[in-house]
Amino acid sequence: MARPKRTAEQTAIDSRRSKVAELHAQGYRTATAIAERLTELGWKAANRRTIGHDLIVVRGWWRDAGVKSMDEWMLEQLAKLDRIEQVAWDAWEKSTGPRERSRTGKTTGDAGARTIAQIDKQDSHGDPRYLAIIYQCIDRRCKLLGLDKPTKVIIGDEQINDAIEVEFKTQIEQQTADPTQTTKG
Repeated sequence: MARPKRTAEQTAIDSRRSKVAELHAQGYRTATAIAERLTELGWKAANRRTIGHDLIVVRGWWRDAGVKSMDEWMLEQLAKLDRIEQVAWDAWEKSTGPRERSRTGKTTGDAGARTIAQIDKQDSHGDPRYLAIIYQCIDRRCKLLGLDKPTKVIIGDEQINDAIEVEFKTQIEQQTADPTQTTKG
């Protein structure tokens, strides 16, 4: 039996969903964040509800393809971050202890050759690179768990953005009042 031809609309939807999957893999976790990023990239504006549905479809694709569930993937990533953070803490602790530096040398003099050994002890305040790794682990964990507040991006003039927001709210109110009415854009 011949496969039915795909419509241009279905192809566009699948293309958008592929991009949604890509953005999700890049760390955009919410439908709002993905919708904003799609708009920034020049994609036809899609609302948060559409993107939310796309995420459900994409997760279905991943499940059907045998990919781990998002929860399993998240737990695996969090466990890796925990391990990296623990190793960094251990290295930080070792770097804060006293450091010993030994030197040996030979000298010659009236009494002949002799070996000199010297041990210098210094206090160490720790290697800040380990703290940077610890901070990165904490920051990444917060992003994975969605603990960061969304950032507001203002493109161009703030007055223009305010006008767009008012227009958007007006359209939402109109569609809510009469769900059969759709706006073309």
